[in-house]
Amino acid sequence: METVLAMSSNINYADKTIYPNLERYKSLPFKVDIYISGHSKYSLLKSYNNINIYSTDYNVFDFTALVSKYKYEGINSHIFLLHDTVGIGDNFSTLLQEKLNDYSHLDAIGLQKGPSRGMGWFNYNYLLKHDNLPLLFGNRSNDIKQLNHFKKLAIYKENLLLDLTDRKTYFQTDDPEITEEACLENSFRRTYFFKSLDLYKYQANFMGIQPTYNMKV
Repeated sequence: METVLAMSSNINYADKTIYPNLERYKSLPFKVDIYISGHSKYSLLKSYNNINIYSTDYNVFDFTALVSKYKYEGINSHIFLLHDTVGIGDNFSTLLQEKLNDYSHLDAIGLQKGPSRGMGWFNYNYLLKHDNLPLLFGNRSNDIKQLNHFKKLAIYKENLLLDLTDRKTYFQTDDPEITEEACLENSFRRTYFFKSLDLYKYQANFMGIQPTYNMKV
């Protein structure tokens, strides 16, 4: 069964985090499904070869893509959850496929031991057992108070699907390398490099959960 890369973004950020990287995603030997929150309904916005970009009325940050799949499409593949705030290197696809060749019989492959940062690979059959996920992450409101609640919930529960199974492994067992600290999208971000996947994560919440978050709606 194929693995689909599923990525979450938002209508206020996709022009800077998604669309500039489409050429890179087009070169991947995987199907890429991107879900952009902040819209009033679910629909296909654009399609490019291996890439489908959807609007969605669900807005649950790192879980937007997965919740939208559960609610509108159903689970029909293995899924690798990705952030829109990542960079992928030339060896990403090869390293990912090598790991899947050895461990796709498991329920999950976490990005790293410790914080998953909302990313990782999940087996089709395992995901089918957890189709109640939208009950926990079913936000469709753009109210700032609601968004702050679900932002914190998404961070607090980022390891949820990994914690629910013992049949798992990790792409990386040691800490990622910190390569840069800089201001991006009006927030201070730290860049982590995961050599096991040739993947860069531009992390805003490295100081822990904040009391409130400034967001565009």
